[in-house]
Parts: sequence; C-alpha cells; structure tokens
Amino acid sequence: RRRPEPGAGPEPPSTTTRADLAWRYLLMDGAYSAADSAGTLADSTRATLNRIFDRSTLSFFGGRFSITAAMMEVIDTTIVNAAKLQMAGNLGATQ
Repeated sequence: RRRPEPGAGPEPPSTTTRADLAWRYLLMDGAYSAADSAGTLADSTRATLNRIFDRSTLSFFGGRFSITAAMMEVIDTTIVNAAKLQMAGNLGATQ
C-alpha cells in the first residue's frame, strides 16, 4: 500500500491499522521537526498543533484509529501550509 505524502488530499475510507498510524506519526514528526527548526511555526500555530496532537492521542487510546489518522493529517496539512506561508514571505510573494 502506498504511503501518503504530508499535506496530501484525503484517502478513500479504509481500515486504519497501527502501521498506518505509525507511518502518519513519523511523517508528522519529521515535518514538525523540520518546520520548527526552520522557524516557520508561529507560537499560535505550535499551540494549535499541540492541542490537535493531544486530542489525537486521546482518540488513539480510545480505539478510534480512523479519527486519529485524520487528526494527524490535519497536523501535516497545517505544518505544510505554515511552511508555504513562511517561504512565500521570505520570497516577498503576496497572496
């Protein structure tokens, strides 16, 4: 099964396995680390990401794996969008 790229569109509904969650966590962790070390995450964005991650953790331990995967996808998308905005600002681009 092909693994999703960070910020990729939604996948068709399927059974979410622990391996899927582990892969999403690794994608999210790598994107978060890269964005955080590059300084592309504002404090408010970082706080929002932390709240979503906390909720996804509770969903995981509640056995709601599909919801957990969806929340991790939201985190991935948020990180990618924050990085894009930072890069656009660095290049002097406007929206």
